Amino acid sequence: MSKANILSQMDQQRPQRSKIDTIADKIASQWQENGETLDSMLEALQEEREKRMQSKEAK
Repeated sequence: MSKANILSQMDQQRPQRSKIDTIADKIASQWQENGETLDSMLEALQEEREKRMQSKEAK
């Protein structure tokens, strides 16, 4: 059974999915396809914040 079929069956069992749940599932699928996780994305965000802080301090 494919992932899409499983998700479809899960959707039918739930009363109603919110738009946020749908968007979160799409993002999670895209990240998984690219080998990313929430942890790796948060780490990248922290690195970018640190770069920007260093850039502001240098000015």
